[in-house]
Amino acid sequence: MLNACSDDSYAIFDVADVSQHAECLAKVFPYEPYFLTARERQESVGLLMQSEGGGFQDSDVVYIEIFDIAAAKAGETLTFSIPGTLDARATGELEVSHTCPDLLESMYIAGEVRFDKFSTGQEDLVIGELIGASLRSRRTETEIAKTLTGNWQITVREGQPYEEFFAN
Repeated sequence: MLNACSDDSYAIFDVADVSQHAECLAKVFPYEPYFLTARERQESVGLLMQSEGGGFQDSDVVYIEIFDIAAAKAGETLTFSIPGTLDARATGELEVSHTCPDLLESMYIAGEVRFDKFSTGQEDLVIGELIGASLRSRRTETEIAKTLTGNWQITVREGQPYEEFFAN
């Protein structure tokens, strides 16, 4: 388990060339989540970057799950797969439930992710960025935003007051 919610952790995401849901995405971006956490699972690490603490189903959320942990630690560029793909090395999703609660669109991140640091010990860093990324509809696989940029730095903190989260 690794967590962060500290003053020295940050994330920022932005979009350009939006073709769908422009009004909603204009309210969301630039997106600077302040609740940043990660969870080691048996075969993956999930990064949850959300607009506020509490239930992520009521927040705006960028969720990135890394399945090829050795490649991430080695600084390799990983290509995102559609969430639910069996042989995925990495997946990414965006939910905007807080800002646009009536939007019934599930979005995934296409493109690549690279980590400059991917260490999970106390006070270690998880530093990464999106590369050539875009937003796509999970339902239709059409492009929602041609360009999605993002980078983050999470300082690992363990124990109280940091709490475990459970992504669906």
